Amino acid sequence: MSSNSVRYLRILLGWGALALVLSLAGSAVDGRLSANFWVFRCSPAGYSDEFFMGTCADRGFGDYEHAALWLGKEPEAVANVKAADALFLGNSRAVIGFSADSFRQPFEQRGLKTFNASINGEWDLFAKLVVQKLDLHPRVVVVNEDYFFFNSINLWGRRIISGRPEVELEYKLKSMALGIHRKLCRDDRNRLSDLICGKAMAQYRSRLNGRALTVDLPDVPATLIRPLTETPTGLTHIIETGREFKRMVEERGGCLILTTVPSVDGNPEYSRQIAAAIGAPYVDVPTEGYWGFDGSHMTVPEAERWGKSFTERAGPALAACGL
Repeated sequence: MSSNSVRYLRILLGWGALALVLSLAGSAVDGRLSANFWVFRCSPAGYSDEFFMGTCADRGFGDYEHAALWLGKEPEAVANVKAADALFLGNSRAVIGFSADSFRQPFEQRGLKTFNASINGEWDLFAKLVVQKLDLHPRVVVVNEDYFFFNSINLWGRRIISGRPEVELEYKLKSMALGIHRKLCRDDRNRLSDLICGKAMAQYRSRLNGRALTVDLPDVPATLIRPLTETPTGLTHIIETGREFKRMVEERGGCLILTTVPSVDGNPEYSRQIAAAIGAPYVDVPTEGYWGFDGSHMTVPEAERWGKSFTERAGPALAACGL
């Protein structure tokens, strides 16, 4: 092969490698790769010594809250969930509802340390695996019976528990990216900050008690949350799975309490049936008349109003648990 041919081949391979790197980088940035760590379009407004970013409404970043506990990326949060006497579990509606100051009052008034370990988009299986992995022994577990008991786990959860090395690498990159994001987009802003930092809605989680702080919500009118009216499918499976979950809680010295956070997927009528069938105390809080920022998730003032109603009705359930 002539020297010119070798030179042209090197040029071709060099440009090809550059194109591949740029393509992969672009795919990671806009969220088309599974290793989503581009955080810079997310709002940095919630960072503090207490709060870390859990999720962001930008597919270039996605989820971090699973890794905070499962992979131990937030050691302080792990230590506090291990020390919790009252553990709160559920999906995205529970993330918001169980974060209300008014909701925590009946537990804190009894001297119980609380932690909201609800995860956006999750069901019972990830919560169960976290309880087992971290060897948690709470005195009481409150579950949002928003058809939580499916023995199921979402996509982010499946990836996290897989133990694959590329997943560990992804979350190492995310952890690094979060530190850079806080510094560049909030703490030490400069000209580069103005170019790459955005304000996509983001949700932060407390390292102390797991409560959520959602920042830069879309500026849209609040809409009324209309609870589910149809009979849920798979009720027998839900009850069987709920019984198994309750058994796990009790084997660890805890007591399971159910309630229903207002949502388009929950209905207290069926939640009462499920609670009675599995033998768990139920805090019956009306779910109608609450407003949400997207028709499904309560605004913060509405969550506080719901939490106050929960507190007013929680006494018998807590007494049934010996609290």
